[in-house]
Amino acid sequence: FPNPSTADVNLEFNIQLSEVKFRVYDAVGQQVMNEEGANYSAGSIATLNLVNLPEGIYFVEIDALEGKAIKRVVKQ
Repeated sequence: FPNPSTADVNLEFNIQLSEVKFRVYDAVGQQVMNEEGANYSAGSIATLNLVNLPEGIYFVEIDALEGKAIKRVVKQ
């Protein structure tokens, strides 16, 4: 949240995650951002700064020991 966003995107975790890595891909699948996270407890929030990316649709891959998820984000 917020989605769409103009700068920062906050990702809230419902479960505990370990050794989290964030990868952001553009609409054609090119990786445009890579961020090493940390460990997150349930209810915690990670913030990704998208201010340097052009407007468009992005996919955030959240990769942790517990599994992977992909979220769609719109940058305005």
